[in-house]
Amino acid sequence: MKQTKASVERAAVCAALVSYEKNGSSANTTALQKKMLDEHPEMDERQRAFAVRLFRGCVERRSQLDAVAAPYIQRKPAKHRILIGCILRMGIYQICFMDSVPDSAACNECVELARESGAPESTGFINAVLRNIIRNRPEVLPDELETMPEWIRKMWEAEYGKERTEAIIRALLAPRPLTVRISPLLSDTEQEQLIRTFGGRGITVRKAAWLDGVYYLEHTGDIRRLPGFREGSFTVQDEASMMPVIAAAPGPSDTVMDICAAPGGKTIQAAQLLLKMNRDDPARCAEHVRAFDISPKKTALIRENAVRNKVADVIRIGIRDALKDDFEQNEDPEVKMCDVLICDLPCSGLGVAGRKPDIKYRVTMEDIRQLAGMQRKMLAAGIPYLKKGGTLIYSTCTISRQENEENARYISEELGLVPDPLTPYLPGGLFTEEELEAGTNSIQLMPDTNHTDGFFIARFRKP
Repeated sequence: MKQTKASVERAAVCAALVSYEKNGSSANTTALQKKMLDEHPEMDERQRAFAVRLFRGCVERRSQLDAVAAPYIQRKPAKHRILIGCILRMGIYQICFMDSVPDSAACNECVELARESGAPESTGFINAVLRNIIRNRPEVLPDELETMPEWIRKMWEAEYGKERTEAIIRALLAPRPLTVRISPLLSDTEQEQLIRTFGGRGITVRKAAWLDGVYYLEHTGDIRRLPGFREGSFTVQDEASMMPVIAAAPGPSDTVMDICAAPGGKTIQAAQLLLKMNRDDPARCAEHVRAFDISPKKTALIRENAVRNKVADVIRIGIRDALKDDFEQNEDPEVKMCDVLICDLPCSGLGVAGRKPDIKYRVTMEDIRQLAGMQRKMLAAGIPYLKKGGTLIYSTCTISRQENEENARYISEELGLVPDPLTPYLPGGLFTEEELEAGTNSIQLMPDTNHTDGFFIARFRKP
């Protein structure tokens, strides 16, 4: 039966997609998704989960969805082109990728969306296009590889080969569960109770593949509404993103400096580790984690997350430009040197394209070249703060040899740090037998083989 009113979740997605299209290269899917959910508090968790999936899917597969529609569009609409394009993508995504949505419902909802959004003259056009797609549903959709810009495909093919590149792209497109790290400050009983509470909310919970105390959640909706979020009982973080701090292996009395810390995931993780090791006397690790970033907005975000996660006393937060070589000018002895330096630096972000689908449309090859150079400057400016014998962790959330392996060589060959094995600290299953035997100091985590975000980690010791 034809709908008389478009569902609130589809209307919310439509508005977010129109905003995304109008903002062009400055669009931020994470911010738009948050705004979409905040503006519709009346949506329940099922509706929120549906809205998030539909919004992200339409951005991620934009070119593929347009290719499906193209044979059925003889002439583009004269008015409301952005709106109509967004509505068509929503309909096609539901028809092709959401088995739980009946084809007729997807079509009717899109027609109603057009009517309610001020484009009633387009309802016949939208209905005709979607009905034709339903009748002539292609046995094989346009190749998923086309959802990744050609220059990225060619870069990865040069680095990993064509077959591996295809596997990486398909892995980035595959649905991924939400990954959460349970606070190690909770007792075993509290952790078990939290997991039971998730299950009682209809959330599917599975233990993570690599790390203890980490779980995959499905059917979550808005994470800010999950039990325990406001209390800091868990942190949303991919397993790969947790591994730099684990690889750093700070001791109970160590000081840790995170030079590009916002939003604070690794900072909080390090602080929780120190608190756990100093459980009998938490005051011993007060301000032993130093978190810096470039602006008041970024440092405010770190502070907000630190407070929510109950580690504010362990963290000293400050504004600092990581590109600035200011070691000689910094006279504060409490921040001058550290035992562990975490350099998780700004990068092209291609490794998290599965979670942030707009990244692949915004970055260019020239961006990668510039980022690699900027990362080297940040490393050179940060290393003076590391004590002799201290540990440097260099990491990025990307898949790019210029930003990863080439910068790791720069750290040892130009900055004089000594490669230090990662293998004693990370799960052995992440490494090949040869890497375990050699004690490799770096690893490129990959979505196709490790089922994590694409993440590079390298460990060094300052002689």
